[in-house]
Formats: sequence, structure tokens, C-alpha cells
Amino acid sequence: MFGYADVMTDLETLGTAPGCKLLSIGAAVFSRDGVADKFYVKIRRSGQAALTESQDTLTWWAAQSEEARNEALGDSPDRVPLPVALMTFAGWLRDVAGAGRVRIWGNGADFDQPILAAAYRECGLEIPWEFYNSRCYRTLRAVVPQVEYNRIGTAHNALDDAVSQAQHAASILAYLESMLEIKQVEEN
Repeated sequence: MFGYADVMTDLETLGTAPGCKLLSIGAAVFSRDGVADKFYVKIRRSGQAALTESQDTLTWWAAQSEEARNEALGDSPDRVPLPVALMTFAGWLRDVAGAGRVRIWGNGADFDQPILAAAYRECGLEIPWEFYNSRCYRTLRAVVPQVEYNRIGTAHNALDDAVSQAQHAASILAYLESMLEIKQVEEN
């Protein structure tokens, strides 16, 4: 709509507030037709000294599935430093949306985008979306609860969560569009 790309993000972190350490970034471009493109990067825990870890979040991770814990916290040679992850994500956003042409969605107005923005600031990097283009998937989901959510993959895997949420948001937007079309037909 209006030449913007809608991008659902999901983070796995070691806290719940801006300034916490990031473990991974997952994202999916979506439209009313579904998911068009995906992004995933795992981040090294080391090298994020200025960012924090929450004991409550570490305890929460201990209660998650082994698969989710291993993906988020396990040693893996494909983990990259935080600045590299953020620059790679910004480049991907430019590739899929063009400069400033992205609406960035997260699961809660106070989680994904603020944490990601704080990480960009901490690394001295420009935030790759305009503040007024942040969108809240949690609010969309609450406004239209009758559209069923179907999880794919592993819960608390950033890519699987981003894709699941993007597909659900696409279904909700398609539902809303059909409701508007019905209303317009009824009014004519």
C-alpha cells in the first residue's frame, strides 16, 4: 500500500527492555497475499558489553524448549557481531523496501522496535526505518481475534515467529479488506 513494504520483525533477546542484548533477528516481508521474503541472523553474545542481560529472562529461557534454547543461546559458528547483524538487516531492508519505504512491525509496541532501535543507537548506526512507520502486530491481533493464528516452526525462534506473525497479519489484513468490500457493496 502506497509503495511501502510491510516487514514483521521478531527478536530473541536477553531482556525485555531497550538496551538488552540481542540473540537473533528474524524478519519477513508480507502483504495481504502472504510472506514474500525472509531474513534471519544469529548474533554473538560477546561484544555486547554495553547492553544488559536480565536474570528473569535467563530463567525464562531455561524453561523453553531445547530446540529454541539451542538456536537462541547455543554456540554456533554462524553468529555475527551485533554491528554486523544490524548493518546486514539494514541492507536487507533497503533491498526489499527502498530507503525509508518500510513499515516495521513487531509483537508489541514496547518490545521489538524499541529494543532494535536502542541496539542501532548503541552501535552508532542509523535506524533503518522512520519512527512513524512502526506498527504493532499485537494490537492488530487483538482488534481482530476471529482470524486464527497458525504457528509454524519452533516457538521462540526469531525467524519462525516472524514468519508466523507475518502470515497471521497478512490474513488479518485480507480479512479486514474483505469486510470493507462487503460494507461498500451493502452501502451501494
